[in-house]
Amino acid sequence: MAPVLYAVFFLSGAAALLFETLWFRLAGLMLGNSIWSSSVVLAGFMGGLALGNALAARHARRLSRPVRTYAVLEIAIALSGVALVLVMPMLNDLLAPLFRPFADRPWTLNPLRLVMAFALLLVPTTAMGATLPILIKGLCRYEPAFGRALGMLYGFNTLGAVAGALIGEMVLIEALGVRGTAFVAAGANIVAAVIAWRLDRGAAESPPREVASSLNAESRRLLTAAFLCGAVLLALEVVWFRIMLLFTMGTSPIFAIMLAVILAGIGLGGLTGGAWLRREGAAHYAAAIAAISGALVIGTYITFTYIGDVQYNNAISANLPRAMRLMLPVAWLSGVLFTLIGQRLHAQMRSQTRAAGYLTLANTVGAMLGALIGGFVLLPGLGMERSICAAALVYLAVAALLNRGRRRRVAAVERIVLYAAVAVLAGAMLLFPFGLMRNRVVPIAIQRYVDNGEQMIGLREGLNETVIYMRTDRYGEPLWYRMLTNGYSMSGSGIGAQRYMKAFVYLPATLHPSPRKALLISYGVGSTAKALTDMSWLERIDVVDVSRDILEMSDIVFPDPATHPLSDPRINVHIEDGRFFLQTTDQQYDLITGEPPPPKAAGIGNLYSREYFQLMYDRLAPGGMATYWLPMEQLAESDSRTIVRAFADVFDDCSLWIGAGSEWILLGVRPGGRPATEAQFRRQWNDPAIRTTIRDLGFEHPEQLGSSFIADRTAIDELTRDTLPLTDDYPLRLSPYDTNTTDSRYSDLMDRTASLRRFRDSDHIRRLWPESIRTASEPYFQYRYMVHDVFSNVKVSPPFLPQAALYPMLTKTDLHAAVLWQYQTDENEQRILHRVKVPPDGRMHYKLGAGAMADRRYENAAAHFREARLAAPTDTYVSFHELLALCLAGRTDEAVDRAPRIIPAHTPVAQRQAWWAFAAMMFNIHPPPHDSTMRRGEP
Repeated sequence: MAPVLYAVFFLSGAAALLFETLWFRLAGLMLGNSIWSSSVVLAGFMGGLALGNALAARHARRLSRPVRTYAVLEIAIALSGVALVLVMPMLNDLLAPLFRPFADRPWTLNPLRLVMAFALLLVPTTAMGATLPILIKGLCRYEPAFGRALGMLYGFNTLGAVAGALIGEMVLIEALGVRGTAFVAAGANIVAAVIAWRLDRGAAESPPREVASSLNAESRRLLTAAFLCGAVLLALEVVWFRIMLLFTMGTSPIFAIMLAVILAGIGLGGLTGGAWLRREGAAHYAAAIAAISGALVIGTYITFTYIGDVQYNNAISANLPRAMRLMLPVAWLSGVLFTLIGQRLHAQMRSQTRAAGYLTLANTVGAMLGALIGGFVLLPGLGMERSICAAALVYLAVAALLNRGRRRRVAAVERIVLYAAVAVLAGAMLLFPFGLMRNRVVPIAIQRYVDNGEQMIGLREGLNETVIYMRTDRYGEPLWYRMLTNGYSMSGSGIGAQRYMKAFVYLPATLHPSPRKALLISYGVGSTAKALTDMSWLERIDVVDVSRDILEMSDIVFPDPATHPLSDPRINVHIEDGRFFLQTTDQQYDLITGEPPPPKAAGIGNLYSREYFQLMYDRLAPGGMATYWLPMEQLAESDSRTIVRAFADVFDDCSLWIGAGSEWILLGVRPGGRPATEAQFRRQWNDPAIRTTIRDLGFEHPEQLGSSFIADRTAIDELTRDTLPLTDDYPLRLSPYDTNTTDSRYSDLMDRTASLRRFRDSDHIRRLWPESIRTASEPYFQYRYMVHDVFSNVKVSPPFLPQAALYPMLTKTDLHAAVLWQYQTDENEQRILHRVKVPPDGRMHYKLGAGAMADRRYENAAAHFREARLAAPTDTYVSFHELLALCLAGRTDEAVDRAPRIIPAHTPVAQRQAWWAFAAMMFNIHPPPHDSTMRRGEP
């Protein structure tokens, strides 16, 4: 019968983990996904488990039919668990008025969240906490050895949790949604209950009588050790996850894999401990196991970057072995240690239920506090590296507790093993490689950026993430910054990033006649916030971000307080989850914009769901506008369609725009407003505080903004026909796996002719754009390829000679920034080049030549390109630009004469022919009869 109970408890573990995953998802939507709210939800969950442990420890020994009682508990978990999943989404609107008065008072709000989480989770988690102590009482009929019974039940239950973690995240939620998965979890509970009930029918009315004793000094030491084991393992889990995230994005499958590795280690450790306890005296090796665990904490950290590949990778196949190297050994010994401590505790207490109940109570409370200490104390206070050392020290304390107070004579082999384990741990601590994190681990994590010429200038291990700032310099001056959260490039101040981040503001501020109040969700490096504060007509700006560390470290980008957006008196900062803020605020805004973390990151999909967009819509004033980030290169076709469909389901009046390359923008308008006048439409270009920046970012004229248009509601409906929207119930309609947009629809939507036709035919555009500006926007569509290909890895331009594409832009427009971009430079770099006092090298000459071309100073450009060519005589690209500059300067005869000597010999014939065909068409010049471009020479 024992194997059947093991299988029953395996099912129970799978169901428990499924429910836990679903409750945490829904609680995050209801209470927020900030570190504070997530922690109080975890505390509420663990508090319920601890209550169940305590009740079982106190009362379960009186049960005459423990297996039947266990079956009833499983049914209670099934019913209350499903009810919770169904009810929690309905509570969002009901609880918002309760939370609203405390929205900016975290020391009041977070206890309220804790009470709410504990109350909601009380019934199912208390029942879950009672299952192990009660079932072990029933199992002891068939397996009288307490330690073996404990290890086997604990092991199989935890391995069931592994199955629940993997199947739920990778199969069930995607296929059945959140509610459907809840019914599967409940079904597993009910199957376990039915089997247990049937198994109990033939059992005797009363199990063997338990004779309990009170807690003595040894029992208290053992419970303290169990408490510390739970605390240190959960604290280590927080630290391990942070280390892992330096080398991978925290997608939901990655988190599932990391959690599964830890649970698998614990489960296998329980089984190992149960099997080992068949040997007499095995439990007395617990102190040595604790010391070995501490040594492995240090050892796995040291060897993590030396064994196997740790290059940045989001694939499960790469991260599974990493997680196993870092976490599995200690997790496995943790399961063994739990079982050995349980055996020794039972020897003191002589009651299966009391021993199991008190053991799980101590371990659960320790785990709850350990998770909080790891996130709120260790990481921000000590950092990852010193937290590892502190965890090893805790294991040394556990070893001391477990070695103290034993009254039996210690066998020589036990003593040798213990002394050897303690010596290894002590040696590891004395020789701990402080500095390994900064000198090796972090450098490996950021190597791909260092190889690109960036340098690390800031590192902070904060509550939510490890924030790393990189900087790219030009001639000793900062050119742009990159912000990494953990190891992922989350935001930057490069020209492409600034263009789309500020377009979140420029676009709606152009179309709205009189915006007064704005809301920004997610701060990043502050580019969008800066665009908001530059607008003098805004009266209130709310900025919401979950990370205080990110906000504080933005001083790196804005060292001058006078220009720092957060110094603006109109700014109101809220350290909170954006969705929770939208649920609880009663403000209405003329403009809401958001650039959350990438949609693939765990928990972020709910910031792209239909319910989230509805919250944005509800917080808009009549005529208000919302813009939202759509990162096309990070999304598969199904991903982008499901997000766009969710947005369009909420905003009847919506459109799709290009921010920069494949960084697109969703624009939604709430009815009830009026269109902007032509003067209001042009105001940003006439405002001295905005004019220079908006032009530097390539929006050089109001009319040019129109060329960023992709589609309105009509085309969006066609694009998303037969597409289901991303919803809270089906979060995995957005695939959590790495995908890149390379399909033809990207090119189709970017096609300038089709976009221009949609622009002309759009009722959305006719309603929002003044007629004169709409008409004047049309010529700029022909340059859209050149503007946006610069910022995208997905090219939509047909193959052509770059100089041929530049020619009409140079001769038919006054565009400046867009010309610079073709030469891989921008206005900021040009200013640096003109400030520095160093002799120009070939690269500098090339960039100065680009600036001269953008200024239409072609003589000057030709001279700079000549110097750049002399520094790099094999560079075909430079030679053709020198010829173009000569032709534009009117020196066509000189260009014809120089061409055979300056075009490198290795230049493909087809490229030379393309140049001469272009030159003949535009400048009426032809290669000389003696052309021999196979020969390289000097002018």
